[in-house]
Amino acid sequence: ASGPVDIVRSAAGQYEETLVQSLTAPGGVRAAPPKEELKALCNKAKALDLPLLIMLLCSKLEDDVLQSRLKTLHVLDALLKGPDESVVKEVRRLMRGRLPLVNSLTTAPHPALADLAAKVGKEVEKAEAPPPKPSPS
Repeated sequence: ASGPVDIVRSAAGQYEETLVQSLTAPGGVRAAPPKEELKALCNKAKALDLPLLIMLLCSKLEDDVLQSRLKTLHVLDALLKGPDESVVKEVRRLMRGRLPLVNSLTTAPHPALADLAAKVGKEVEKAEAPPPKPSPS
């Protein structure tokens, strides 16, 4: 009973997985993904499965390879500063529960990693102005 539906289901999320793999792969001269790739990701983020994307990225923050963790933080930073406000809000919302993971990297012995983790943490904590509390009357 395997029909086209099964094929579609197995392909779901594969794009996000491939994207995360390519953006955070160790290697190359720089510890950041190319700006064009980050920009392209931000432009198509609305069409992606954001909860899955964030879950995959956060699993990369626990990678043993320093360069993968750095690149992952660059990707998260780009998404948090992206042009689409609805995507930015959703990424912030999805990242809030994962702040302890990001914050744990702020004490990393590698200064670039610690600094970038602190920056990403601040971006996640930036909230829309909370609604004013009704004054007790």
